[in-house]
Amino acid sequence: MSRLLKACRGYERWKSEHRPNHKPWLAPEQNTLPQFNPADIRPMSETTDAAVIDERSVQQEEKEENDASGDELAAD
Repeated sequence: MSRLLKACRGYERWKSEHRPNHKPWLAPEQNTLPQFNPADIRPMSETTDAAVIDERSVQQEEKEENDASGDELAAD
């Protein structure tokens, strides 16, 4: 959280040095990304195998790793 606060406080100075007039969220003509095409989105069943998506064991492993390493958030 402290890194986010630090980045926010320095944003105006950073932006003044890095393309200050580039604001594609206000001026869409500045956007250089390709346009979103909803037709490119396919159902998950067409693109992946359901067995690959089963992450139950991964979640358990992550929990065990966090338990073993201690509570890192308490230090902040």
